[in-house]
Amino acid sequence: IMPIGAGLSPMFAPMVTHSIHSLTLEDIRYYFKSDATEDNGIPTVNMDLENDKRVLPNAPLAGYDEDFSTMGMKSFDMVMRNMNRTWWGVAGYNVLEKVAHVLHMSEAWSNTVEQYKMIEKLVDPDSDTCACVKDIENNGVLNHLHLIAFKIRYPGITSGNNTITKYYQAPGNLKDSGSKDSPVAVRQKRKAYWDDWGWGWGSSYDYDSWDSFETMTTLGDPSDDD
Repeated sequence: IMPIGAGLSPMFAPMVTHSIHSLTLEDIRYYFKSDATEDNGIPTVNMDLENDKRVLPNAPLAGYDEDFSTMGMKSFDMVMRNMNRTWWGVAGYNVLEKVAHVLHMSEAWSNTVEQYKMIEKLVDPDSDTCACVKDIENNGVLNHLHLIAFKIRYPGITSGNNTITKYYQAPGNLKDSGSKDSPVAVRQKRKAYWDDWGWGWGSSYDYDSWDSFETMTTLGDPSDDD
């Protein structure tokens, strides 16, 4: 991960990923850049939870209903159109929570527009600053997008609620019932995995390794022991 000494705040990656994780191409065109293309280079979390690709390299064209004149209604309509799709949006959210989420993000983007316009005028796109910010593989942004994607798909990982997702198991209930690991050893393993996968997680993790992910979810969150 790019060191803080490079000029980035320690909250840079979490704040950026919160801002972009559900962006669509229509949102980018409306709030920020009217001529943005499908090859926009802004990665987002894939809201189609049945798709194996968790993070998309470009904000997708969502297909908003253009009969609506406001972004709020377009976002609301998108939620209602998908309300019966269990694997769309944030797993574990009910319809009201999904509506609240899209409206919250719409407000966040509206509040960001003025700052975006100012930066657009003051900062050269070819500057070292822009290069640093866009280097998502080294500045933590890609890492945090994958973490958000996991949280969206498997909310029980961080909520501690083992009824939300079939992949989450409560602490102490290992899939291998014949495991010889002692409770202390299990706690240590959980702590090691979650230290790596928490908000300060390492950049070397293999996101697409199901074995690594399954191990993490099986061991559970050590904070649940407290």
